[in-house]
Amino acid sequence: MKWRFNIIVFLSLILCSVSSYGQERNDWILFEEATFKEIFVKEFFTFKSLLNPDEDILKLEGQELWITGYYIPVATKDSSIILSKTPFASCFFCGSAGQETVIDVRLRKAPPRNFVADDKISVKGVLKLNTSDWETLSFILEESIIVE
Repeated sequence: MKWRFNIIVFLSLILCSVSSYGQERNDWILFEEATFKEIFVKEFFTFKSLLNPDEDILKLEGQELWITGYYIPVATKDSSIILSKTPFASCFFCGSAGQETVIDVRLRKAPPRNFVADDKISVKGVLKLNTSDWETLSFILEESIIVE
């Protein structure tokens, strides 16, 4: 009987260690309740969305966040990259997700290598909220670094 107990304890410890090994810190959940308002852009005769932050979202501004996501290729002149909560095929730019699933990551320095679509990377930086510029993403991570 004692050997069964030892086996159960041993298997439980293995399962706990395996499940905790693969976990990574991920702050995407903080954006899930974000709401957006529609504004009319005359020069393009269309509606665009802007972040309409509530108190909980406003409290996040200026805080350091750590996010793991998928690299989305975009042409930029600086050290900015786009990170998505979901892979490219289902990201915001393909119409299958909302703005709360993408973030503009402004790196302190250029990335150490060229990324390809759907590379999974982790970054940390200071959150800035965009509530006025419809041509920029709503969530911006400034002073960011890539976390290995």
